Amino acid sequence: MLDFKKIADILAPLPGKTALLIKDKTGVLYAGPLAGEEFKSASLIKLAVACYYQAHPQDLSQMVHVPEDKIVEGGILCHLSQRDWMLRDILDLMLSDSDNTATNFLIDFIGFAKMAAWFEAEFAHLHLGRYLMEVTDRENYLSAETALELLERL
Repeated sequence: MLDFKKIADILAPLPGKTALLIKDKTGVLYAGPLAGEEFKSASLIKLAVACYYQAHPQDLSQMVHVPEDKIVEGGILCHLSQRDWMLRDILDLMLSDSDNTATNFLIDFIGFAKMAAWFEAEFAHLHLGRYLMEVTDRENYLSAETALELLERL
């Protein structure tokens, strides 16, 4: 049995804010007070990108080209010379290697505005505001509740 007091005691001294949501196959066991609050999201936005592709199937065998000027740090694509890939490989690199270039490519392939609009329409606490590794005043946001919903859909 989970000791929720012990969990709260562990989280209490941590700096900043923490959202915690624990669920098993029978349902939610614990939802911290901030589980529905939006937090800045970096790599967790990749779950939402994968959900988009799951909901809007593409021909994953099609060959795509990743332009050299779109390569960013974070992941394997910035270290490889190969620029032509099957769309399935780009999805795999995003999910298995947390590749930022792959994520940005997959967003661009659909269209930033189109994907952002689907996120807003489909999920209460999910916002796509920027590409990964982009320096801007815009931000990506996600709640623990939405992260769990994304994981469950996938």
